[in-house]
Formats: sequence, C-alpha cells, structure tokens
Amino acid sequence: MRIGAPAASWFESNPEQARQPAPGTHRRWLEPAVVILLLLLQLPFLPVAFRVDEPNIIALARQIERDPGDPYGFEINWTGTTKPAYEVLANPPVYPAWLALWGKLFGWSEISLHASNVPFAVLALMSFMAAARRLRISPALSGLLLLGSPAFLMATHVVMPDLAMLSCFLLALAGSMSTSGMWTSRPRTAGILVAVAFIGAFLAPLMKYNGVLLAPVLLVLWFFSGRRKETLLVALAPILSFALWGWASWQMYGTSHFDALSALQGGPRTYVVTGVLSALGLGVIPMALAFTRTTLPSPLAHWRASLLVFLGAAIVGLSVLRYPIRPAVLFGLSVAISLHLLVVMLMEIEPALRRSDGVTVLLVAWIFVVLVFQFRLLFTSVRYILPLLPAVILFLLYVSKERVLTRRFRLLVAMSIVVSLGVAIGDAAIANVYRRFIEKNEVRLRAGSGRLFFAGHWGFQYYAESIGAIAIEGVTEPQYVPGDKVMIARNPFPQILAPSPRRMNWSREDSEQRILWPARTIDCESAANFYGNAIGPCRFHGTASLPFGLSGEPADMISVFDAVGPRKGWR
Repeated sequence: MRIGAPAASWFESNPEQARQPAPGTHRRWLEPAVVILLLLLQLPFLPVAFRVDEPNIIALARQIERDPGDPYGFEINWTGTTKPAYEVLANPPVYPAWLALWGKLFGWSEISLHASNVPFAVLALMSFMAAARRLRISPALSGLLLLGSPAFLMATHVVMPDLAMLSCFLLALAGSMSTSGMWTSRPRTAGILVAVAFIGAFLAPLMKYNGVLLAPVLLVLWFFSGRRKETLLVALAPILSFALWGWASWQMYGTSHFDALSALQGGPRTYVVTGVLSALGLGVIPMALAFTRTTLPSPLAHWRASLLVFLGAAIVGLSVLRYPIRPAVLFGLSVAISLHLLVVMLMEIEPALRRSDGVTVLLVAWIFVVLVFQFRLLFTSVRYILPLLPAVILFLLYVSKERVLTRRFRLLVAMSIVVSLGVAIGDAAIANVYRRFIEKNEVRLRAGSGRLFFAGHWGFQYYAESIGAIAIEGVTEPQYVPGDKVMIARNPFPQILAPSPRRMNWSREDSEQRILWPARTIDCESAANFYGNAIGPCRFHGTASLPFGLSGEPADMISVFDAVGPRKGWR
C-alpha cells in the first residue's frame, strides 16, 4: 500500500503512519511566505483596465446593487444582439452580489474591484496548501507551483467568479480531508471543520456552476476514507445549493437559470478536444511539472513518445489550422504536455485501484470530472479548466520523483512563476490598450452632433459605453446620418468589420495599438486567446487557440469611421 492512500483499511492498520507530517512542515514559515508572495504579485495588477467578461459581471453586480431581488432584471448587448441578461450572463449571482457589496463599501474603480478578489486568492492558496499537507505533500512547494500556473495567477486579479468558486471548492475539500478517516482525532475541531467544509461546498456552485463538480470528487473521498457520514453530508451540499438556486430562479423568471443557458452548451466534440489540449498544457500545468519524472517504467521511451506527439501536433498546427511556425510549435508543445498528463493518469489508475490507493484515485477522478464537464460547453477556455489545476499539481507530485526540492527543481519552479507572471503582464498590457485609446480620443470621439457607435465587446465595451457609445446590433445596422461615428476594435469579437458603404460615405482612420511586452493573450499572429478557443478575424481562424503566444505585432487595430455624407442615389 502506497504511503498516503486514504483507504479505510489502511487507516485502521496504520494510524501512526497516517499522522506523519508532510515533507517540509517543520519549516512552517514557508507557507506564510508563499501567501506573502501571492499578495506581492497582486499589487502591480490592481490598477489594470477591465478586460474579457469582467464588464458583464460588473453589470450584474450593478443590477444587484439597484435591486437585489431581481439580479437579471435588465437587458445587455453582449453577443451582438440586445437580450435579457437572464439568457446571456452565464453565471449565478452570488459572486456579483459580493462585488455589489464590495463596490458599495469601497467604490467601483479598477483598483477596488480587482482588490475584491484578494480574499478569495488567499483562501484558495491556504486551502490548497492545507489539502497538500493532509496528503503529506510539501504545502509550500504545492503553493509555489499553484502560483506558477498562468491559469491561477491570472484568475487572482480578473474580476470573474472562477477564483471565488475555486476557493470554496478547495475549502470544502481541505475541510473534508481533515475530518476523514484518521486525519483528525479532535472531535471539537472536527465539528468546526465539517461546518466550514459544508459552507464552502454549498457556495461553490453558487459562485460558478462548475462548482457542482465538487460533489463527485467528495463522493470519491467519502468512499476511500471510511465512508463517514460527515463527508457524505458535505458531498451533498453542492447538489443541494444547485437545486435550490434552480428552484429559486425558476420562481423568479419562469425557468431555471442553468436551463436558460442551454444555447451555450454542447459544442462540437473535436472543437472541445482540441481546445482543451491547447489550453491545458501551456495555460494550466505549471512548466516545472510539464514532463516531470514519474514512477512509470522506461522514462526514455516516455520522452520519445512525447517528442513524437509534439512533432505530430506541430504539423497539425501548420497544415490543418494554418498557424504560422511559432504558434504551431507552441501548439505542439501544449498538446504534448497535455497528453503526457493523460497518459500518466491512465497508467497509474489501474495499479492504484488494485492496491486501494485512495489518493491517486481521488486526484484522477477530480481531473476526469472536470474534463468531462467541458463536453457540455460550447467554448473551452483556460479558466474553464482551472478547477483541475490543484488536482494536477498534487497528482504529479504524488506520483513523481520531484517531491524533494532539488536545486534543479527549485530553478524550474522559479521559472514557472516567472513565465506565469510574464503572461499576466502581457494580458494587462493588452487590457490597458482599450482604456488608453478611449481616454486619449474621448474629446475627438464625442465632438460634433452625431452619435457614437462601437463594435467589439469585452473590456472595450466597458470603456466605450463609459463615454456614451452605443453597441451596434449585429442583425440590424443602425440608420446612420452624417456626423455619426463608428469605432471598431478587431480582436474583441466584433460583429462587423466596417459600416456598410451602400448608403453613406465614410472616412476611416486606423490606429495600431502597440505594446512593448511580447507575451500576448489575445492576438491574431500568435493564434492566442487565453479566454476562448477561437480568435478572429485573422488570416486564419483556428479552433484551438493557444492560451498565450509571443509576438511583436500590434496588439490590436482600432478603426474609427466618420459618416461624411450620404451616397448619391440614397436618401
């Protein structure tokens, strides 16, 4: 039986060994040091402009501030057509309610709202290190690897519910581990931990719907840890809250909110597979664990297989997806890293089941349920598979030979954090492009008696609407008159590329938006989109966009069109 397996029979026969401390826990100062490092890494990103889907979460929070009993009682043009928010905004209202309270207390600035995520970041990190300690894996090493994942570091300062859900997920899991089997012997402490775990499990799906995946993970923990009723109670909490919110939303709006979002579910299977493989390798798995040595035999053959996968995926990127050389190479690398993890999982699960190794079964099940859930979604994204990151770190450390911090591995961990930070800096630079453009050109854009329209959402929409611009309906072009202006950003999924020239003569001014940082999270030339698995319009349209890339091209092109007069023959 492997040391660390939480099977009931193993607990009963090895109670003293089950209580052995995690490696490195005699240096308990390391864990607070990791938390301090997390806080220091947050500071540069607090003033960053709003980006990606942050504006629609903020719109929901603003509505809750106005009318807490009707969180979706407004309309929004977020997909090209104005629709009821209930049909468009795909998240439950608890995280926006947190933002509404925070905004009321501390204001609605970028610094304030980004700071609202700091408590969740600290809670997620501390809960994760507590879970690692229960599995006798170095908590400090696990925490550093968490910071070394772009998926986690980006989530800590983006005003989205992913991190809030993950913090509740990990809180529930760590609390359940602490009360399972022989992991605790103090009944009073155990009762408190059960209550805390239940609260975390109850809130997880209310922060973001994929928090309901906590239920099957906790059921596996319950099965392999003595089948205690407390663990089962916590496992049922996400199902209970999911059902209660479904009933409540049905009472308010005539259908459950999750059902109302069915149009955003069920994407093509190949689309999802390529998107997940592309996002997982470079976007989620810390670089230090990309090809970590494992307990599997024949490591040389494993390296050869990874090299063949890399070459094959790179060729697919070049020939099928029509990527340039650099993105094709990164695509091959990402797919190779992802498949490396999946192969290790497949080869470890059968021996783990045979020897009742509950730790390995728990972690593999955790990864598996998150991956399966992706097949219910239309899009894939790095943040959608964020919940499997803690399981990946714990699993690869558990089955690998990297549990001791050798000098080489310390360097790899440090490099992982640097890479993660570099991606976050690039993302912040791109986000600031749209705020800077609006602030720099506000006087010119608002000059004259005409109206101001825009196409392209995400952060661009937030700052465009802040100066009174109107989102163009994708199905019906406005009836333009002389003096109207239209501004269009290329990358944030515009519905149109240019206003129609049939009725109106237009003057056009293109403005290249350059940034000095080479890392890009939304970029045509590097086939990068951290927030989805498509990017366009580009000279190619890849369905497996990379989480990030490297480029020296302009970050975006924003075009401003002025209606100078009607065309001849039109009135």
